[in-house]
Amino acid sequence: MRIMDKEKIIKLLFVLMLIVVPTNIIVSKFIFELLLSEIFIGIFILSIFVFYYKDTYTILKKYKYFLILSSLFVFSLFLSSVLSIVPRFSIIKWFEFYFTGLLFAVSFLLLLENGFTKEYFLKTIIRVGLFYAVMGIIEAIFHNKILRFLEAVRIPSSINDYPKIAGIFEWHTVFGSVMAFNMIISFILYFRKRISKIEFVISEILFLIGVILSTSRNALFTIFVGFILIILFYKKSIFKMNRRRLLLYVLIFMILIYFLYQLYPPATQSVNRFLGLFSGNKDIAERLDGVGSGRITIIKIALNTFSKFPIFGVGIRVFPYYSKIFLHTHNIFLQFLTEGGVIGLILFLILLYYIFKKAIKYKLKFEIVLLFIFVFNQSFGYFVGHIYYFTLYMWFIFALNSYGE
Repeated sequence: MRIMDKEKIIKLLFVLMLIVVPTNIIVSKFIFELLLSEIFIGIFILSIFVFYYKDTYTILKKYKYFLILSSLFVFSLFLSSVLSIVPRFSIIKWFEFYFTGLLFAVSFLLLLENGFTKEYFLKTIIRVGLFYAVMGIIEAIFHNKILRFLEAVRIPSSINDYPKIAGIFEWHTVFGSVMAFNMIISFILYFRKRISKIEFVISEILFLIGVILSTSRNALFTIFVGFILIILFYKKSIFKMNRRRLLLYVLIFMILIYFLYQLYPPATQSVNRFLGLFSGNKDIAERLDGVGSGRITIIKIALNTFSKFPIFGVGIRVFPYYSKIFLHTHNIFLQFLTEGGVIGLILFLILLYYIFKKAIKYKLKFEIVLLFIFVFNQSFGYFVGHIYYFTLYMWFIFALNSYGE
């Protein structure tokens, strides 16, 4: 098989995987619990190893420190799952999200070493992201008709949480965070002259609408943090721009945000809820708990659970057995502390430090921004280990930051 054929197959599988992983949630509700996500992820990874297996030893040798640290982290979570009160369930979830995630990272390193560019994958992510954004907008426009149809065929759906738009994702906060990430990626690709001005403008507008429709405060803060980092890392490129044009862009952007929030009351309510943190008669802890959707309560439950299982934690996806209410801790560090114990969290922090240090060594500005906003976002809304898209996204970012230019 020629190299061109290999490239076409991998690119096609990558696009299909990006579409299937989120939509599997919807398809499963229509038919039965399908394993489309697992199947497509498995086919994608297996295809890469089949096509480029000869370079596997080179990858293992060149990225040995990243792979050793990643393997130790993943193995520690395996031990946590084995020791949990529901080992079979926990081990299955560990295999689905962490073992598979590690293979996913290795497969991407294989692709990068064989001529695939980072820009290709990032451009594909934002272009498929436009499909996600359009689906979210369609849900907002035709919500009542979609809801009536789902009720008629007796299919449970998160669309009942309207007006919190989830698009093709399970939760509105996931949809908002995906939109925010894509918005930052699009912005940097434009600065690096990897996408046209038309594609940039269309992407930014649709992704911004998606963020606002999601009513996710975490997504909105992710955008602002991302823009601050862009200004810090790309200030030379920004200052070279025509200042009048730059000021016009910023003005249009702010006006668009204002009018979108005014036209969409649920988004305004979400912002007002956050502003409630600075007013009211309740003490600061109660106000924080209200603004953060019970996050103070979650932290207390998580720390109490951790105190009972401090070494290896309770096991992957076992936290709900102890919380009785919450699916996760809404914080990536607290989640690994609770489910992986002290050992799991320490190994994760060491892995993060190594990746960040290597990215600085190679001056990977773009990749550092992606890593930072990912960690920031997951510090307020944990989806790794629960949502395939975010789990794969984490390992994808780890691979990008480990790969030197």
